[in-house]
Amino acid sequence: MNYSIKKILVPVDLSETSLNALDAAVRIAKKHNAMIRVLNIKEHSFYPEENGRLYNDFKKNGTDVLIALTNTVGHAEDLDCEFIHKEGHITESIIKFSRAEGCDLVVMGTHGASGYREGFIGSKTYDVIRFSRCPVLTIPKRKFNLFEKVLFPVRPVSGAMKRYNIACHFLSDNAILDVLGLSYLKLERNTAILDNLVDGIKGKMEQTGIKIQTGWSRGNSISDDILEHSQYANPDLIILASSLDAISKPDFIGPHAQRIINRSNIPLLTINEYRMHEFV
Repeated sequence: MNYSIKKILVPVDLSETSLNALDAAVRIAKKHNAMIRVLNIKEHSFYPEENGRLYNDFKKNGTDVLIALTNTVGHAEDLDCEFIHKEGHITESIIKFSRAEGCDLVVMGTHGASGYREGFIGSKTYDVIRFSRCPVLTIPKRKFNLFEKVLFPVRPVSGAMKRYNIACHFLSDNAILDVLGLSYLKLERNTAILDNLVDGIKGKMEQTGIKIQTGWSRGNSISDDILEHSQYANPDLIILASSLDAISKPDFIGPHAQRIINRSNIPLLTINEYRMHEFV
């Protein structure tokens, strides 16, 4: 079954990054005529009576703000945009809701209202990436309008570009796809494989005017090479497939992917290829 974006889940609180994520989700929804489900979760916690009352008042006011925001977005952008409030554990609620509702994409901020730690993604976001059946698009603190230059790092092996059928939904028309070959040795056979992989998707790209460029990593470590390349290439989005680490467990993120997720200040589209088998 071909991948398509028809329903987008956006977990929100009142943090800057979650509101940036909602903005990104709106742009994607408009392009694909998709519906948006805005999910706010009140996590069960212990609070002394007085502080708990203040906390609940804050949550009530915050929920009212998010309901108003969701309604405004839906009317202003002419989108099917619905607000849902739930109680429970944040990660578990997001994963359960996305599966029960058949969501095709989760868009969320890299850090929520719990705070920001330099160099590390929020734990809730990281756990959603680990366990999500559908792709997860993470948005950092600053806004990104369009994905006009997309970095797609791949190992030069057969089938490495198979997730282009997902990545293509996030590229703007006339975008540039920057395919970065990952190899410790730039052997002739690897170069031929990379060229053949790219040739396999050129027909699809020509239909939307997408241009492609290829290059090779420096051959240090996979995560270092991707992060270094992103610094000078300055992409709008990085496609991160779990096969970068050649892993075999569906809920395991390898060390290279984990380091990129933690360190990148660029939006990431993370595709757990082993859980995608359950999805498509």
